[in-house]
Amino acid sequence: CVKDVIEHKILSVMSMKSLQLLNGLHNEKGWNASNTDQNDLADSEFSSFSNIALDQSLYVKEISNSIMQMLQTLTQGSALSSDMIRKWTTKTAETVVTAYAKEIAAIPKLSKSGQEQLKTDIDYLLNLLSVMELDGGKDLPGILAVLNADEKERKNVLSKSDMSPDIARGIQTSLSIA
Repeated sequence: CVKDVIEHKILSVMSMKSLQLLNGLHNEKGWNASNTDQNDLADSEFSSFSNIALDQSLYVKEISNSIMQMLQTLTQGSALSSDMIRKWTTKTAETVVTAYAKEIAAIPKLSKSGQEQLKTDIDYLLNLLSVMELDGGKDLPGILAVLNADEKERKNVLSKSDMSPDIARGIQTSLSIA
């Protein structure tokens, strides 16, 4: 239907900056645990997203700024109804959150420091979405729950999560959950 095509195009433009930031995120060296790096000594280096460990990564800050700018643009001097603004903000956030979860699930193997950074980043984004009264979906809270679980409990937490099957499989691989 033409309406769906138009909505998809508008949504693509509205979420473009955030999606560009997420593109290829799973390939960042800082996430990955290498076989020679058992002590996670080199894990804190994110080639294009460098930042102080356990502070929000640059990409999460930029995504947050992008969502807030989009919301400001929609509401400033707008003739749009609050329902229409909510609809587009929600759809944009859902698009970004879904893309973020897919990137996380595509990380081949998460190091300990990569896991800690990811917990910080997901928590930050979910808190921002909550403040904006936007839903973080089921995948990001599920990923965060698995990351926060004791390693011995992760398989159980993963099996009880509401994550989409593809995301759950990716997380299982990334965290080497047997």
